[in-house]
Amino acid sequence: MPMEMKQQYANSPTTYEGYGSRLGVEKGAILDWSDYYFMHYLPSSLKDYKKWPASPSSCREVFDEYGKELVKLSGRLMKVLSLNLGLEETILEKAFGAQVLSNAKYKSVEHRVIVNSDQERVSLAFFYNPKSDIPIEPLKQLVTPEKPALYPAMTYDEYRLFIRMRGPRGKSQVESMKSPR
Repeated sequence: MPMEMKQQYANSPTTYEGYGSRLGVEKGAILDWSDYYFMHYLPSSLKDYKKWPASPSSCREVFDEYGKELVKLSGRLMKVLSLNLGLEETILEKAFGAQVLSNAKYKSVEHRVIVNSDQERVSLAFFYNPKSDIPIEPLKQLVTPEKPALYPAMTYDEYRLFIRMRGPRGKSQVESMKSPR
């Protein structure tokens, strides 16, 4: 992306949305090795087409259609994962954070990248996040005296702030939130 486009779509210190190159805001936080381009898809009230690239001319329309399909796929996956845990099929779709909700029966995947000094790498990620004020904690149906809750309750906003302040740290983010036993 040319520098003038990066500046045109640059994010602000208060949001990820748009072009950026640093996820950690705390001094001394580990920095990401890459630039990113973040766009809200849902809820519609957060979608800001002014932050979506307008070049090529079909870009916004293509991202919109792609987003619709990803939301459908994510909903299907949440149903399958819920049923696999022996729960109602809608339980995970109403919640967030499979590792926390499943009390570590499902593990989050660590993002790993092999750096290639000869060739650029482009990835497209889609995050299926909850409303910002919903408490996230192990589901009561999966907590027993023998398997106590491994994680304390935390809203998604609190979780995002936690990650943003620390910068990218892989699986250690979710592991560091475990309740002391």
